[in-house]
Amino acid sequence: MSVEEIRRAFYNLLIDEFEFSEDELKGDARLREDLELDSLDYVDLIAVLQRDFGIRLRGDERLKQVKTLDDVVNLIAQLLAEKKEGS
Repeated sequence: MSVEEIRRAFYNLLIDEFEFSEDELKGDARLREDLELDSLDYVDLIAVLQRDFGIRLRGDERLKQVKTLDDVVNLIAQLLAEKKEGS
């Protein structure tokens, strides 16, 4: 899965699950400040990402550095690459 495919799938997930409009979804949009996700939204987002991408995020220290939509996309790409290498 390319980074662009990950981005499209992630944005579609945000539109479907969190009811964002496509106009709100820019790579540099900050999760908390711009998209106003709260701690409960974060829990939901992690669960949906794990389900839809088949990755494990809970307990991953890199999650603490995620601030923007691009950060999420890049982390998903890293985790998918690691998963592929491990299989």
